[in-house]
Amino acid sequence: MFHAELVSHSSILPKFHTFAEQINGENSAKIVQSNTRPRGELAYILAYYKAFQDPKSDTSDVKALLGLAHFSMMVMCPSHDMTEIITTPHGLKCLSAPDGRRGVSAVLFSGDGEQWASALKHAGMGSESLQQWGMACHKQFAMNNLEDLFGRMKPQGGTQYLLEYK
Repeated sequence: MFHAELVSHSSILPKFHTFAEQINGENSAKIVQSNTRPRGELAYILAYYKAFQDPKSDTSDVKALLGLAHFSMMVMCPSHDMTEIITTPHGLKCLSAPDGRRGVSAVLFSGDGEQWASALKHAGMGSESLQQWGMACHKQFAMNNLEDLFGRMKPQGGTQYLLEYK
C-alpha cells in the first residue's frame, strides 16, 4: 500500500508582478484575476507566466508551461516496493529517509510538471507496484484540481491505467 502527500510546489515572489508590469506595462496578477483561471490554485503560477508572455491569452490554458512548475511528493510504502520505485527510470529526483522499524520507506520525489506527467503516464503500464505508486501520486494532483494538467485516470483493468486529457 502506498501513501502519498504533495508537500511542496513552486511559488512566485511578489517582485515578479512588479517587474512584469515594469517590462510590459501589464500586471500579470490583475490579468489572471480578470481572465479565465486554471482550476487548481497551484497552477496560478503558470497562469501568471502565461499572462507575462501574452497578456491577451487564455490564462487557464497552461498545460504547455507545466515544465515551469515544480512539485515534491512524499511517498510511504513497504521497503521492498519502494526499492522498485526508486530504481525505475522516471526522471524524478529522490531523497530517501532511513527505513522505519516496521519495514516502511519514505521517499521525497521531486521534479517539474513535465517530469511528473511523464512519470505518471509510464507508471500506468508498469509493474503493479509502479501502478499503485502512480495512482497514489496522481490522487494528490487530482485533490489539488490539477487533473486537467496531468490527465484524468482511466482504469484499464486491475491497477493499470491510462491518463486522458481534455
